[in-house]
Amino acid sequence: MANIILFLATFAFGFVASLVHGWALAKMWGWFVVPVFTTVPAITTLQAVGVNLVMSVFFLGTFMSLS
Repeated sequence: MANIILFLATFAFGFVASLVHGWALAKMWGWFVVPVFTTVPAITTLQAVGVNLVMSVFFLGTFMSLS
């Protein structure tokens, strides 16, 4: 039973962490990229989550990790 609770807690933390990273990336994109490159559109939080997930595949946890 403890293993199931630990698994669910880890899954929930990972989900929330992905959303927070996506939200932060979307905000920073809007603050720093959009004003400089005026033809680049703003991205949503879900799009930023996707960008984070793709980047984590390429960098294998060495970039944008919590530790």
